[in-house]
Order: sequence, then structure tokens, then C-alpha cells
Amino acid sequence: GADLLLLDVGLPGANGWEFARRLREDARVAGLPIIVVTAHTGLLSRAASRVYHVADFIPKPFATATVRAAVKTVIGPSGATKRV
Repeated sequence: GADLLLLDVGLPGANGWEFARRLREDARVAGLPIIVVTAHTGLLSRAASRVYHVADFIPKPFATATVRAAVKTVIGPSGATKRV
């Protein structure tokens, strides 16, 4: 299975927050950590990240090192040998 989901909530033609909501309602993947990347950094997006228990929130534009660090933090020591 997946270790985490890197989700851009600004999906063209779709609502990334709706996607996150559906994930949280599906018992098979409800506990999957989500890292959100988005250009929408206002209060509503930050509130949604708390509602959907997002592991990390990365505003765009971002440095690759920022995403890499977030992934390593979320995966934790058990994933330390995986290539990130």
C-alpha cells in the first residue's frame, strides 16, 4: 500500500478537498497521511487541512527540499531507507 498521499488540492476540474473528505470517509484509506500542496493558502484552506487531518500543508511555490523534508517527517524512521 501507499505510505502517504501528496495531494495538490487545486486539481483542474475537481475539488481536492472533496477528494480528501472522501478518503477520510473510506475505512480502507482513512488513516493514510496526506501532504497538501496548494497555491490557496488562505484561512479556508488552512482550516480544511485541519478538518481533514492533513499531515502537512505546503504552500506553492515550494522548494523540492521542503517537500522532501515533509515526506521524511511523515514517513518517519520506518521509511528512512526508502528513496525520497
